[in-house]
Amino acid sequence: DGYIDEAIKLLLSTLAAASKHPRQYNDLGILTGEIAYCMKVSEDFHLPEQTVKFAYNAYKAELPQSSTTLDLGNICETLEMYSEAESLYLNSLTILHESDDKGIKTAEVLTNIGYLKKKLRDYSGAIKNYQEAFNLIGNSDNPSWRIKAITIAFNLSRAFEETGDHESAKKWCALGLEMSEGLLDPEHSLLQALHDQKSDLES
Repeated sequence: DGYIDEAIKLLLSTLAAASKHPRQYNDLGILTGEIAYCMKVSEDFHLPEQTVKFAYNAYKAELPQSSTTLDLGNICETLEMYSEAESLYLNSLTILHESDDKGIKTAEVLTNIGYLKKKLRDYSGAIKNYQEAFNLIGNSDNPSWRIKAITIAFNLSRAFEETGDHESAKKWCALGLEMSEGLLDPEHSLLQALHDQKSDLES
């Protein structure tokens, strides 16, 4: 997606500027965490390992917060520290459950766990977490939440396809397309991905 690429470019520029000011140590962690998240959906950008490790150390010094542990999980995933990434995501879930959050933040963490499980080829684990995330926000009237839910539907379609369950894959793809009507522009990359997925499943 062009917007993701532009976001990464801007974040990298900001990161370069912030690196010149050591007192903004934590800001570097936040910036790198945001870039690490964007990198999950773009293979065109790669952070120097030293920079990512710098952010990792910055976040390790922070007090436990759901956003902090989530960002640190993203960084660990970028560093291919998958076991620690999953542990941090689960810790973030615990913090959110204690605060009685049952909305977008919890759905985001569950989606991250789904991404990680899929990357590790644990498709049943990915499906479980994706479905839990979708159940939290799938019926929301909030446009941004609905776009996230559509993304989860697409991810579920892909995960089911990997397991050989093409009927479930088609069902989730169709649901994603249905939810996209009147919400996503015809040129939106997510809508195009859903149409490509539908064509792949029908071929």
